[in-house]
Amino acid sequence: MAQSKAKRYASLAVIVGAVIVMVSIMMKPSVPTGSKTVSDKKTELSDKKELFVPEEAVQVVLDAALTENPALRENMPVLREEVERSLKAQEMMVAEAIERGLASSDAIARNRLSELIMMSIYQEADVGVTPEAVRGYYESHKEKYFYPRARRVQHLFVQVTNVTDAEKARATLEQLFRQAKGAVSKQSESLKHAIAPVWITREELRTRFGPTFEKEVFSLPIGDWSEPIQSTSGWHRVRVLEETPERQRIFDEVQAEVEADLRRKLREDAYNKEIERLSKKYNVKISP
Repeated sequence: MAQSKAKRYASLAVIVGAVIVMVSIMMKPSVPTGSKTVSDKKTELSDKKELFVPEEAVQVVLDAALTENPALRENMPVLREEVERSLKAQEMMVAEAIERGLASSDAIARNRLSELIMMSIYQEADVGVTPEAVRGYYESHKEKYFYPRARRVQHLFVQVTNVTDAEKARATLEQLFRQAKGAVSKQSESLKHAIAPVWITREELRTRFGPTFEKEVFSLPIGDWSEPIQSTSGWHRVRVLEETPERQRIFDEVQAEVEADLRRKLREDAYNKEIERLSKKYNVKISP
């Protein structure tokens, strides 16, 4: 029995060490006080710098270690002693790294410290994301939240390439068009796929084929195939089947989207404000 317990607790340091790494990623590290010394000058420890490990950190690591291996609960004094020892060692190494300037010279450490500042900025900004603020943001930015006018179309398209010039592309388009107007049973699977109806907005058309083609398509009457239309990409024939008008999206439809937009806005404002504050504190130059 004693041998099995010894084996069980032999990996304690490894488990706790792994947990400490995990917890360090999730938690803000405590910052060493630097110049604070023990007040009792009667002891030979009076010249030591005081560092502090919050009890919260000990509890978090204990909980994580027990979650990883519930059997450790059988010997809590040993577990706590090992957790405290490991956390104290980590705190001392962090302080030593800062004193040696390693935090400023190591790219990973620099990035992590910068991330911690960013996280604190964002956490403070996120406090402003309340239900009332989300509703208020929606009411003052309604123009952002709407369903645009859209058309359901069939679309035949032959692209102009280095191999297929404009003339050949148009001839191919007309050949496909004749097949599209014929019996469905004689249409190839690729053609059926090509003319399958899709919903499209003006912005989507403009982005893909240019503003001229977008205007042409949204001015077509509903029901008939268009004449051949040339775009910057090739030749097209389009048939408009139906259309939905632009409409305002109600709050319940877009609440999650509005909340994300508000959060992004508050974080951006908080970041810019902090950079402005830091710019008054530090004069950073690009060194040669």
